[in-house]
Amino acid sequence: MDILCGIEWDLLSEGTPKGFDYWIGSAHHLYGKNTGKYYEINFRPEDLQDCINNDFDGDPLAAVEAYFAEVEKIAAKKPDILGHIDLVKKLNADGSFFDEEPPATKQRHSGRCKLPGRTTASWK
Repeated sequence: MDILCGIEWDLLSEGTPKGFDYWIGSAHHLYGKNTGKYYEINFRPEDLQDCINNDFDGDPLAAVEAYFAEVEKIAAKKPDILGHIDLVKKLNADGSFFDEEPPATKQRHSGRCKLPGRTTASWK
């Protein structure tokens, strides 16, 4: 049996992920452009709410987009594994922060109807 030594590393981690058999790149924080604060977004719902309100002008979609920008920064460093890219959804299980259905999907679905004796059709 081979035992490998790995590390989970994010942009706020100390040091570098060099010298390990593998490394997992993850995003755990959102940077608040207004406050200059880093918010951990995977533990306390209050932190995510404060982040959205104080640094994204109450716009949860802007916060989600910023999270994926962080994921993109980690991915650019070419980790062996890209960890939990949907971490921003962890505290949103009940949908209290944002709607997880993409706007383009909603728009597509809103123009569909079930016609009698036919499959779903799309209105344009």
